[in-house]
Amino acid sequence: MTSNHFFIQKSLAGGPWLCLEGREHHHLSKVARLRSARDSEMPPSDILILVGPEGGWTEAEEDKALRRGYEPVSLGTNILRAETASLAAMAIISHFWDS
Repeated sequence: MTSNHFFIQKSLAGGPWLCLEGREHHHLSKVARLRSARDSEMPPSDILILVGPEGGWTEAEEDKALRRGYEPVSLGTNILRAETASLAAMAIISHFWDS
């Protein structure tokens, strides 16, 4: 089980997002595009994205994050290694908010 300190409840313009497997969640690029259009004047000062460990989140971890206000997002249909998923998420974010 992931330590509780990873599940920070905080109001952020950039997130908080929880990367989950599957098509039933909006792709991070779609969510980031909508947020960047809404916040076009100023990019967020903080962005919080949780990327799961190898093997994915436990059901308890996922439920806890969702109860704390994390928005579920997807990085696509492929299952990525944790380190690759982190880089992919940051590349998507940089595309929309890199100044």
